[in-house]
Amino acid sequence: MLAHHARLMADAGHTVQTIAGRAGASSTPVSHSRRYPLADSLHAEVVAIKSDLDAGRLPPGFAAMVSRLRADLDSALTGVDVLIAHNVCSLNKNLALTTALHDLHAATGIPRMILWHHDLAWTTPRYRSELP
Repeated sequence: MLAHHARLMADAGHTVQTIAGRAGASSTPVSHSRRYPLADSLHAEVVAIKSDLDAGRLPPGFAAMVSRLRADLDSALTGVDVLIAHNVCSLNKNLALTTALHDLHAATGIPRMILWHHDLAWTTPRYRSELP
């Protein structure tokens, strides 16, 4: 889905940069692609933190992960006009990433942010068991 959207935006004349947790197989016409493993909801550290959060506990490593993600994103978003965050704020898969985006936006007014939601954890049966 992201590759398709990136192609459409590039075809419309926009410069497209992707930021992802894991590489996907696509021929996306992007000017730059960055991979940040901690943005991946399946990264081992993210899964471990999610397990604690799902149990209602704030794990000790949460703040450090938020700081690492915030530093990565702060660097990646330099010069970016609009950030489209795909399902980051509507699913409970990587709350450190959601928090880092929130903190950056509140502190620096990072680029205009579009929150792209098509999956909502609180209304999707497959995610209900993960929500406290």
